[in-house]
Amino acid sequence: MRNWGSGEDPMVFTAAHAARAPGAEAMHRVAIALTVIGAAGSMILMLRAGNPPLVLRVLFGGWVLSPFLGLLVVDRVSISWGMSGRRVLTLACALIAIGSLAVYGGVIPMPAASENAMPYLLVPLVSWLLIAATVIIGRRPSA
Repeated sequence: MRNWGSGEDPMVFTAAHAARAPGAEAMHRVAIALTVIGAAGSMILMLRAGNPPLVLRVLFGGWVLSPFLGLLVVDRVSISWGMSGRRVLTLACALIAIGSLAVYGGVIPMPAASENAMPYLLVPLVSWLLIAATVIIGRRPSA
């Protein structure tokens, strides 16, 4: 749907729209803040979880940080998305950050028989699936 009078597509989020969309800039800042806090907290909790060899720490650190880096990349790409897609991205940032910290911090317990490494393997995988769904939903044209 195009707003032919103004020469711009009203369904595409741009910097000009941010000034007119109430809360859009605040929503973006919250998403970035949650992503950074989630990444830092996840790394701290991972480093406190055990004392594996340095090589494993580096590999696990990269895997644990990868969804947060992916969210930052998607945030950059999402500038051309509509407002509904940006809202979905903000929700994904919140879910991934809070969910990761809850699982790594032990608030959401893992099965008793699982290894200590299990959450650090599964949470990033589930996070990447959520990011993929976010991209699919966010790129969908708004009706």
